Amino acid sequence: MIWIEQAEYDLLASKLSFDNGFYEWACYQCVQSVEKCLKAVLVSAKVRPPKIHKLGIILSMCNSVYPNFVEIK
Repeated sequence: MIWIEQAEYDLLASKLSFDNGFYEWACYQCVQSVEKCLKAVLVSAKVRPPKIHKLGIILSMCNSVYPNFVEIK
């Protein structure tokens, strides 16, 4: 699944950034990774992910399609 692959790349990039002292950039890349993982959850539920970057909204959508998802976070 493309969203998961991209999330893994972002997570790897965040580790490289962190290891080289680019902490703010590492945080940004981690957020990007989480966003892509949440969008993968939506795709698995046959929901088109929104073209937004607000984690709260995307997380709410995940909670809507998978009621037990609330327990995961």
